[in-house]
Amino acid sequence: MQHIFVDREKELEFLEEKFRKGKPELIILYGRRRVGKTFLIKKFIEGKKAIYYLATNEKEEKQAKEISLILSYFFKDKTLEINPFTSYTQIFSYLYEKSRNDRIIFVIDEFGYLMKASPYIPSILQKLWDEYLCNSKIFIILCGSTIGMMESLLSQRNPLYGRRTGQWKVECVDIKALRKFLSEKSFEDVLKCWFVCDGILFYAKEFKDFDDFEEFLFNTFFNKGHIFYEEGKILISEELGETSTYLSILSFLSKGANRQVEIANNIRMKATSLTRYLEKLLSLKFIKKEPLVTKEKSKKVYYSMHDNFLHFWFKFVYPNKHLVESDEREKLREIVRRDLNAFFGEKFEELIRMNLRKFFPNIEKVGKWRGVGEGRKMEEIDIVGLNEKEKLIIFGECKWSEKIDAEEEFYELKEKSKFVDWNRENRKEIFALFAKSFRKKVKIENCFLFDLKDIENVLLK
Repeated sequence: MQHIFVDREKELEFLEEKFRKGKPELIILYGRRRVGKTFLIKKFIEGKKAIYYLATNEKEEKQAKEISLILSYFFKDKTLEINPFTSYTQIFSYLYEKSRNDRIIFVIDEFGYLMKASPYIPSILQKLWDEYLCNSKIFIILCGSTIGMMESLLSQRNPLYGRRTGQWKVECVDIKALRKFLSEKSFEDVLKCWFVCDGILFYAKEFKDFDDFEEFLFNTFFNKGHIFYEEGKILISEELGETSTYLSILSFLSKGANRQVEIANNIRMKATSLTRYLEKLLSLKFIKKEPLVTKEKSKKVYYSMHDNFLHFWFKFVYPNKHLVESDEREKLREIVRRDLNAFFGEKFEELIRMNLRKFFPNIEKVGKWRGVGEGRKMEEIDIVGLNEKEKLIIFGECKWSEKIDAEEEFYELKEKSKFVDWNRENRKEIFALFAKSFRKKVKIENCFLFDLKDIENVLLK
């Protein structure tokens, strides 16, 4: 556990502060599968009077008996061991008696499973909280990975509304924490790991066993016996149940279809019928919207993958499973290698855009630009940053390549910038080029060059 517990100081302090107050607590802790919730909880309960239960999809009586066994061992209650409880009401009533004068933590992990099996459990807990538990010293943590179900507990319509005393959504760690976790790797390899595994240390720890990143990919994602091989589909099915439409949407998004009409045409569905699916994927942060930063009133909306792990899985694993199943390893390697660098380039662009304010702190809005260039040709600029008050605009290009010709890239970027209408007659322009390395770091007026070493210094500062 100590090797995977990185960058959770804020989460841990939140729990510790609640614990120190000595008041009854009902905490909702949730987050994406594999994000590190259980490690956080186990770190928090170290050295405390704590009962941990991992829920299942079993019926109430079966789970009540399992919890009873855990309680009997914890409290050395032989009577309970012989005559276990058969209901959740009995469980929480027992815990109330034990926590009237004693600070006791009770954790139900994967609470979503328990709710699927017993949808009425929030109502039971509401009743017992109002009648007994609110007058005890109990510290209850309800933890879950099914984000939609866990967020329903926060809803005003949920019986637990007004009873919970705190909530925390556990997010992926940032690139700085990932660098610390993979301290033995080069910064380039850390970035590659981020592009594929996001800030999920459970996934990133698998890379520790490999010297070469490509070998890591082929021995995990494309290994039929490895957990990564089915992970994408499991993530979707656990969260969304109905998988076929969502699998198709994510598959085409990962291939580059980024408009609602385009996705709908690919899966042969009316664009209007697609809206509810996209909204659900957005709410889960599996995908994201990318409005045009210089055209806020534009109705054009572009979608892209938000979850890096799912992006890689749907782009490379899902469409090539037949090659894994038929053991066509060479053909598989050829296909992956053909598109892998372009994928890294896309993720590199996203990483820089997400962190642009670290390079240029006075920037207020960040996005990318799409528009019509010379000869009605469609053009894109990877990064556009704006400061409305200062009439400042930053144009940036990202190249996941070595020995980039800075002068050539600057000239092309400057030419494209002429087609951006934003305050065209009265604006200050700054240009930025981001690359693995440059052929030569030449000085160009109003243009900044950032290679991997520079990027590492900025992001890890």
